[in-house]
Amino acid sequence: MTFLYGSVPTIKENLLPADASQNNPKAYTRNTITDVFVVCSTLAVLSFVAANGNSSSGLTNKGGLKTNTLRQSSLTVHSSSSRVVIEKVTTVGQFSITASNTLSDNSLGQDYPFLTGRSLVEPFRETTLSLQENENDTGVIHSSISISSAIWQIDQTSPTRDKRVIAIIKAINNVTSANKNDGKVLFVPVTHVFKRLGSYHVKTEVLFASDNEDNTLSKTMHRDILCRYVRRSLRSLPAMERGAFLDAIRAMMDTGMHEGRALYGTEYRSIEHLVGLHLNNAALRKADRLHDGMGFLTQHAAVTSEFELSLQAISPMLAVPYWDYTYDQYIANMTDTPLATLWSMDVWDADWFGRAAGPLRTPTEGRFAYVSVSVNASAQVHSPYGYLRSPWNVNRSPYLTRNHDFCGADFIWNHEGISAISSNSATSWPSCEVHWQLTYHVDTWYEYVWNSNYQPHGPVHFMIGGWSNCGKLAERVDALGAGMAKDGIFPTTKEEVKHKLALDELKMTLVTLPKTMWKDGYVEFPTYCSLDTPEEHCTMICLHSMSNESYRNEIMNTYGEDLFGDWEGNLSTAVKAQLLETLCSTPFAGGDHAEASSPLDPSFWPIHPTVDRLLQWKRLAQPFTNAEWLDPEDFYSTSFCKTTNKNTGCEGHNPYDLTEWVTHYENENDGEWVSSYLSNSEIFHLSDPTISSYHLPYVYDNFEWPHCDLAGWKFRKPS
Repeated sequence: MTFLYGSVPTIKENLLPADASQNNPKAYTRNTITDVFVVCSTLAVLSFVAANGNSSSGLTNKGGLKTNTLRQSSLTVHSSSSRVVIEKVTTVGQFSITASNTLSDNSLGQDYPFLTGRSLVEPFRETTLSLQENENDTGVIHSSISISSAIWQIDQTSPTRDKRVIAIIKAINNVTSANKNDGKVLFVPVTHVFKRLGSYHVKTEVLFASDNEDNTLSKTMHRDILCRYVRRSLRSLPAMERGAFLDAIRAMMDTGMHEGRALYGTEYRSIEHLVGLHLNNAALRKADRLHDGMGFLTQHAAVTSEFELSLQAISPMLAVPYWDYTYDQYIANMTDTPLATLWSMDVWDADWFGRAAGPLRTPTEGRFAYVSVSVNASAQVHSPYGYLRSPWNVNRSPYLTRNHDFCGADFIWNHEGISAISSNSATSWPSCEVHWQLTYHVDTWYEYVWNSNYQPHGPVHFMIGGWSNCGKLAERVDALGAGMAKDGIFPTTKEEVKHKLALDELKMTLVTLPKTMWKDGYVEFPTYCSLDTPEEHCTMICLHSMSNESYRNEIMNTYGEDLFGDWEGNLSTAVKAQLLETLCSTPFAGGDHAEASSPLDPSFWPIHPTVDRLLQWKRLAQPFTNAEWLDPEDFYSTSFCKTTNKNTGCEGHNPYDLTEWVTHYENENDGEWVSSYLSNSEIFHLSDPTISSYHLPYVYDNFEWPHCDLAGWKFRKPS
């Protein structure tokens, strides 16, 4: 649709003289309003349609008398070469105030109940305000009138202490062209940049000049506006917008805290700071305050909030996008080589996250080429080499690492039953099915959080990061499988395939076991290895030899079922001991995404908004039948975390525990926007999109999964 308007008048803030009466804008209109005559140009405007109740009760002539021949919104618009012609109609039409920007569309925010009857605008983006009249093709009668001008007034209504008139402008309509196909015409547009989150009220008085100059008509319309950031799909962002987001991450990598706060203000956080904080809470020996527990979703909502504040300190119009990685699975699953397709997707291009390559397994092109890992041996948590990595990671590379491999294990891909939500496979990329099941097959908050920890998101981290330097581990596991087949333990082809998958899972589990064994106190890692120490000399230290029957049996009793499943009984003691000895001497090198240094990887940041968006849709589409933090089936068996250390009190996962990052939110009492440490339960409450007390600074662009619809997993709207 093309509208020939021209240079759109821009509303200037604080135009009112100090002594102006806000209750009588006409008294100072002559001194504060510039008449801007529009000339021809092209403006694409997408609009929010207001309800009839947002208009005034009728048209008034300049003498102040109600005009009975024209009822409320009873106008239809036709185009001419020189003006908008409006003719009286016999049916009631609909005027509306519209708000738009270069990224908005008609569906923006439509599923949020608290946006009903309001328009959504975004901070620091140029917003076009205009009028829309829905065309009616029938009932055109009698004489015509034309749109003359409009006076716009914008009031800020929250925060409470900032209530004021912030802008007034007069727009004069001159030339327009209507598109009859969609029946909508937009006119008298003005632009404004909203610089604060909050609530606003827009009022416009429209003047209609008829052929009879003594019968000029006016109409006043109102619209409430909510200013929030919009988190959009990473793939839907224009290249320039996506580039600005990625450039901001690069700036956070290159700029330390002291320098960054001097440049960008107190909300700035460096990536090094965020990685260190994540390590200090996720890589502690006695507790993981962020994962494997009930605080997983709310803690990561907080870390995303603090990261987003830092982004906005650098570029105030930015919001964190979400990466819907189920789309990657959908595309890859249609090919014969899904893994190769997965790693060739657009997100790994040089101008996005970059593609890991070469012996260092790090991006070598683009803005994220050779991202360095900070060295800080005095940090609370660090790797044996002094890097800001987990204590169990002996990766000696100084660069961001993506292995995309698990010691030669074949990644599980779309095998029957594996992609279901009940699977905890770390190598099954999340699918539409998994996210659909989480939305429509899980009824309680307790069950939802525990499921969210794993299959719906975890494999993205593990498969990007992966592990290398696996020594003889893969060879030993493959030999184990061959021996079992020879001994007839796999009696059928089906059983052999099943156990081949189990063996691949064994490789993956063995790789990740050192972390668990270290947390449980069965092994140690060197506290210090010089950077010139080979990785094979900086390995996990088992406290005893596996020939020590008591030590070996304790480990097998603790981890045997998870490692070997229902065929553990078919393995000899010697085979088990050999596998565990291999484990103790293997210098596993973890990719950063697969462990607690994951915020170093730029692809980390759009992952958790994907899970947050899914949670919002769950609460809109099929709300929880029980939203308590206790297990509704048995309160006394409630588990807030997975740690085996019973003395930690599940730090970070209780409803009353404060999150480790600040959350930006609107104070419910006065509408002020503040940043503070909130509890898990407070974030859960404030993020509820179904009630008017949703007080977070962002919404999501839509709740649509068209690729999932095509795959047979339709995310149905609430009835």
